[in-house]
Amino acid sequence: MRAIMVAGTPQPPLHQRAATDLFLSQTTNLAYLVVPKAACTALKWAVCELDGRDMDGVRPRDMHGGSEIARCCHASSTRVPMGERFTFTFVREPIDRFLAFYRNKILLKWDEAIGERLAGQGFHYGMPVQEAVDALVAHGDRSWVLDPHVIPQYCLVYGVDGRSRCDFVGRLEQSAMDLGRLQALSGHRLELKRIHVSKRRPDVPLDPPYRAKLRDFYAPDYELFDYR
Repeated sequence: MRAIMVAGTPQPPLHQRAATDLFLSQTTNLAYLVVPKAACTALKWAVCELDGRDMDGVRPRDMHGGSEIARCCHASSTRVPMGERFTFTFVREPIDRFLAFYRNKILLKWDEAIGERLAGQGFHYGMPVQEAVDALVAHGDRSWVLDPHVIPQYCLVYGVDGRSRCDFVGRLEQSAMDLGRLQALSGHRLELKRIHVSKRRPDVPLDPPYRAKLRDFYAPDYELFDYR
């Protein structure tokens, strides 16, 4: 049985993506399934350190597109047969994850690398958080088309057949315990560090009606990953 920390399995057809992004260890059988805005930079960094890679001079942004590390380690899930590697990921409380996206990609700066895609999905630089919530939930039953930074996490974790792509799914809020569980299952210990820390993390007040909208939109994540 695949050891995943989830409360259930979605029944297709839901809104999973046909493929998602993996970050592959170069010296072990570990594969990290990338969930943006859930410590993905720190987890990629941890995989590199597990491999013994020299990280002197490496910048957090080098964990993403364009760098030698990214070209070497990233692969589509369609190119890695299920069961070939021990695949893991970490998820995050859905509203906290959305607000991290809002702060980092809309409020404090506009991410030009994904700006065109975000604009096409109704987001724009500096928009009020209430408008960002409305732009998100307007996608309704087409949530799988959203940018990976805001897509429901289950769309990444589960395949179109309703099966988890992961052997283990941890929760960021209990990362110390779940990294220990990952080690017990995989035989590999990852050290999670705070690599990508924003210099400014303003609070983003969100009125209860908008929290309720997000809770409804991300309801499958709350259920499947056992958030309360």
